[in-house]
Amino acid sequence: MSVAVEVGLEIERLVCRRQTLQRQLAEAYDPALVCDCRQVEKQLSRLWEAKRIASAERRFGTRGDILARARQERSLTHNR
Repeated sequence: MSVAVEVGLEIERLVCRRQTLQRQLAEAYDPALVCDCRQVEKQLSRLWEAKRIASAERRFGTRGDILARARQERSLTHNR
């Protein structure tokens, strides 16, 4: 299973967990649930960032690849 697929599955799992926590919080306030909900939000934020990075790398290559292409293009335009 690819990293992107694993990240996607983990995002789905955490989204379901967040929904459950939010439903429970709607029924009654509980500081422990608030803490859990914040932790889930932090995890989701990190996973979405990882998914965006993986998608960009698939499309454009790694940061090093992009910089190498930019240097090559710049040297070609300077030599004209």
